[in-house]
Amino acid sequence: MKAVRTFIFWVYSDSRMAKLTKFSTDGPFSHMGIGFELTDGSEIYFEALKHDGFVGPKPISSVRKYVAENTARKLVLEYTPLNEDISNRKLIECKKLVGTVGYYSFQLALMGLSERYHFPVPRSPSRVVCSEAVSRIVFPEIDLRDSRRTRHDMVNPNSAWRRWLEIKCGYGYINKATKAKGE
Repeated sequence: MKAVRTFIFWVYSDSRMAKLTKFSTDGPFSHMGIGFELTDGSEIYFEALKHDGFVGPKPISSVRKYVAENTARKLVLEYTPLNEDISNRKLIECKKLVGTVGYYSFQLALMGLSERYHFPVPRSPSRVVCSEAVSRIVFPEIDLRDSRRTRHDMVNPNSAWRRWLEIKCGYGYINKATKAKGE
């Protein structure tokens, strides 16, 4: 199966762990991932998880079920303007990362310190958190970094959401050559 579209999703959860891993007080999201609509119409996704590293593909129904199990959880899913060729390349890239990239729990603490006190976050391309993985995968076509979080290692779900909104409003970087037909 090939990818025809790419989407990014954000999850809000009020669990104790989610509250501990939120990086700033001005955003609700504690997790994010990347997914694809395939040629048969099905949708799959990939994510970085604390105990498993970068994992997938999983059916998007898994995330929808997780969110539906608790009314305090919310899911926001946004399709990107990436064309089929780019979407398929991103799918192949995700498949290659599965099992080869670990999770970096300590990075969560460093990201929290960075948000509050501008503490430096070290580079860690072989170990990622959820938002860093998505930021690296969609780059350079979509740049989820911002003026304060200039490296992928520093991107968090809330900053990525704010950056995505800027991009959607035309204030952010997206390579126009990668847009899907008709958009």
